[in-house]
Amino acid sequence: MITEIDVELKSFVKIFIRQGEFLRKLSCKLHPSMPNYIMNLAKNITHIHLVHSRGGCYTNLTPLQNLKNLSHLHLENAGAFQTLIHLFTTIGHQIQSLILHNTQDVDLNFIHNHMPNLKVFGVTNTCNHPT
Repeated sequence: MITEIDVELKSFVKIFIRQGEFLRKLSCKLHPSMPNYIMNLAKNITHIHLVHSRGGCYTNLTPLQNLKNLSHLHLENAGAFQTLIHLFTTIGHQIQSLILHNTQDVDLNFIHNHMPNLKVFGVTNTCNHPT
């Protein structure tokens, strides 16, 4: 039984169809269809590390809001923090560990107000644009 996996896009779907319900940890380069696969086939997942390709269009992560066991989230190259607001509003209370790398305009007040159970928080290589 596979419980932790690091996959590339070409093997992602095959593994999720066969092993999705057993996965607890996932680390992968993000493709636009992945959040839907994760939500539908890996509902018991607790740890996710997603890497957006640099310079590409950003994937909608809203489908991840249905993951009731997700407690650890690590996002790289996620673009603007504003695009994560809906997701964090929905699942923020269950997140215990949040790592953001290359995310723009991180709102620390929002994180403080919407993630009361956060125990681990990391922000690296982040910039804020003046308003």
